[in-house]
Amino acid sequence: MKYLDESALNKYREDGYIVVDDIIDPSLCDTLNEYVQKNKSTNVDRTKEIDKDFPFSDILGTKVFINTLDEDSTSNPFSLINYGEITRKASFLAGQSMTPSFKKVYLKSAFQGDCEVYHQDYEYHMDKGGATHPFKDYIQCFIALEDHTALGGCLNIMRGSHKRGRIPHDLVMTRNGISKLTINPQVLKELSENDDFQPLHLKKGSCVFFSYITVHGSASNSSPFDQTRMVVEYMGESKRHDDEKTKTFLSRRRKQERGILQSMLDSLPPI
Repeated sequence: MKYLDESALNKYREDGYIVVDDIIDPSLCDTLNEYVQKNKSTNVDRTKEIDKDFPFSDILGTKVFINTLDEDSTSNPFSLINYGEITRKASFLAGQSMTPSFKKVYLKSAFQGDCEVYHQDYEYHMDKGGATHPFKDYIQCFIALEDHTALGGCLNIMRGSHKRGRIPHDLVMTRNGISKLTINPQVLKELSENDDFQPLHLKKGSCVFFSYITVHGSASNSSPFDQTRMVVEYMGESKRHDDEKTKTFLSRRRKQERGILQSMLDSLPPI
């Protein structure tokens, strides 16, 4: 696992992200992937999940989302990840003590894993903590549990985009059946002309730490291979989301989703 020194910190501050090799041993990644494959088809009630690749179809197993916060279980190999070392690196880069606030695993399925619209993560969190939660209180660690390729929909980052500060986002409805916040394509085009567009071909077990105002996204998986990824989101150790503000934020999103879906239905020709 790579040691981070002052030059790594300077690179993170300059680029808005830094790649770290072997944050997880590749052999452990194989074990984690086996666990994901084994558990993706368990009889879990997913009827209320709407974040699926083909939500309005009979296609089964179209998205796997595993929350790994219960990794204390001895039968869960995610308990073998050295989260302490990852947290130390996140804290070093963020310049403050950080704590994991959310851990999740995505199986970006072969031929169907959908794209991730380009955005800044802070847009999803700024209303949950108000002025007491500036973007510097967050950092993300994105881990490749398999080799990531452009054809498979690897993560793309706009290097240096964090220097622009917060960028306005638009609300869109995606194929997954949920609303997402994204930067207007015309603005993205202008950004790409000045900020380096970087496809991250991460190797199995490698990760990228990035700022919550670094612009990133990904294409859909058009390869015959899954591209499993794990995300660990960090907040400042002394910070907490305001429960009421979080509920208000989520309620507003649900209402917006219903409004978009209703307008789509209204635009259909009569039967």
